[in-house]
Amino acid sequence: MLFLASCLLLPGVAPWLVCTAALAPPFNFFLFASDKLVFYLYPTRMAKGAPGDFQNAGRQMLYMMLKMLLLFGGLALVGVSAVPGAAMYRSALVAVIPAAVVLIAECLALVPLLIYAFDRFDPSVDTPA
Repeated sequence: MLFLASCLLLPGVAPWLVCTAALAPPFNFFLFASDKLVFYLYPTRMAKGAPGDFQNAGRQMLYMMLKMLLLFGGLALVGVSAVPGAAMYRSALVAVIPAAVVLIAECLALVPLLIYAFDRFDPSVDTPA
């Protein structure tokens, strides 16, 4: 309802809103897949540590840095693929088609990586006996 109201109230940005809605499912998949990939490769607990627990803080910083590098790298490729169409043709559709192709290709590339990481993930290693 809010989407339709936004398109009706702002007809100038309606094509961009429609293209954004079309990119939302692959973007959502990319976010969750990259988060799970980093977790399966580098499992950490999001537990509270002691106030001076620098080892836990460093582990959390490394985990977040890996996630952000993966996200920014993938989304930079998507953004670079959308810039020529947006700059040359001033059309939302011309800009979004290459961005959608790159984003879907990244999502498809993440699936085998997730399968590999999940197969080697063993939670019994980190649990106390």
